Amino acid sequence: MIKGIIFDLGGVLVDFHMDRDYYPYLEKLTGKSLDELKKVFETKYLVEFEKGLISYKEFRNFIKNELNIKERDIKWVTFPGYKEKLKFIDSMNELVDKLHNKYKIAVLSNIDAPRYKLFRPLIKSIHYDYLFLSFKLHMRKPEKEIYEYVLSKMKITKDEAIFIDDRKENIEGAIACGIDSILFTSKEALLEELKKRNIEIS
Repeated sequence: MIKGIIFDLGGVLVDFHMDRDYYPYLEKLTGKSLDELKKVFETKYLVEFEKGLISYKEFRNFIKNELNIKERDIKWVTFPGYKEKLKFIDSMNELVDKLHNKYKIAVLSNIDAPRYKLFRPLIKSIHYDYLFLSFKLHMRKPEKEIYEYVLSKMKITKDEAIFIDDRKENIEGAIACGIDSILFTSKEALLEELKKRNIEIS
């Protein structure tokens, strides 16, 4: 029997995608392609930053040097239109509210401290029981340890949980731990998947 549902934050609850929202700003600024930018950001530096293992200054210095731009132009949390774009996806917060009537709700996010501060007003309006942030835990999806930690804190087994994320590698990591997982593509598709699992939404 399912007792807990674990939600990713950005791309599932909150409408934020690096590819759509941040990289286009840097493409215009640097003239680099999306693939080139990803090669810079998808390194140990972003991983360690999201795990709280390096400082914001160390992260900015790395990006500045790799992209050959001024530090003030990185705009990690201040790029044009960022705050205006931060909103819930298709009233996903309302779905969480309904699920919270029956199930333990957790939010599990790979996120750094500066972006957490920006997301915090939205996070506070979500009815959750547990909030797991990579920069505080020094762990990150899709590492096995973070899924095991979440289950232990929620006091549920892998068979009593459902995990929802929009990134395939995070879904695969959870499945490897024996957790039933749903790759998020839209609210409508998620509702269908929850219905298949006889999840009560009220």
